[in-house]
Amino acid sequence: MAQTRAKSYRLSPQEYLQGEADSRVRHEFVDGVAYAMAAGSQDHSTLAGQANAALLSQVAPPCRVFVSDMHLKAALNDADVY
Repeated sequence: MAQTRAKSYRLSPQEYLQGEADSRVRHEFVDGVAYAMAAGSQDHSTLAGQANAALLSQVAPPCRVFVSDMHLKAALNDADVY
């Protein structure tokens, strides 16, 4: 019996960002696929705060440090990653 594969739909970066604006769950976006991210924890929040404090004294304009809830676009092997 032949197996069939479901076609996977790849999102555009614009579709991903629009979906994130309406979503209660945060996602990571890699090469057209959105992956749900785990909820934060107290340990994660503490570590993120410490990293933020350490970075603040190490960057100069125009660089900036963000705590969270920012979408950062990066290119990874010619794929859009947020």
